[in-house]
Order: sequence, then C-alpha cells, then structure tokens
Amino acid sequence: SLGHFNGQISLRDKTGTERLLIERNAPIWSLEWNPSRDEAHDILAVACWDQTLSFYELSGMQLGRDKKLDFDPCCVRHFSNGEYMTVGGSDHKASLWTKEGVKLT
Repeated sequence: SLGHFNGQISLRDKTGTERLLIERNAPIWSLEWNPSRDEAHDILAVACWDQTLSFYELSGMQLGRDKKLDFDPCCVRHFSNGEYMTVGGSDHKASLWTKEGVKLT
C-alpha cells in the first residue's frame, strides 16, 4: 500500500499492480497493515493530515468512522502482534491505541 500527498491510498498486490484506490481529503502521512494473522480480515491503519486515524479492509471498505485526533499524525505502528498501536505526530507525543482505534493514553 502507498499513501500519497494528494490523499490517495493505493492498494497493490505482490507484483506492485494497483488493485484499489481509496480517496481521502488530506495527505496520507503514515499507514500500516495490522501484522496479526489471527484477524478475520487484513486491516490497514491510516494516519491522515486531516487529523484523523482511520481503518480499512483490503476490499477498501472503511471500518467505523474516522478517529479524530488533535494533531497531525506522522507515524502509526502496531506492536504486540497487532493488539496495540502507537501514534506519533505534531503534538510531540506518542499515544497508545487499541487495534480498534480506542485511545488508551
């Protein structure tokens, strides 16, 4: 997957061929697939400079609503086999989130 400054997210297969294009309204600064193999679907976390965190299935369907942040997110990373995420950004902090997008700190 590729996030673009124009707000597009390009989902690609292993050969690099674009399979799906998702349109957002602001630059995509960070994205990461949940690494867990225990999930029913592949889930992509997207950090967008409209100050949101969002989640998409491989089909391009958004899961739930955008999670409103009070900062521009610069990095999203999963850990603990995809159970949690950290989000860092223009607020100069790292925040802890569940894989479902619930802020813990």
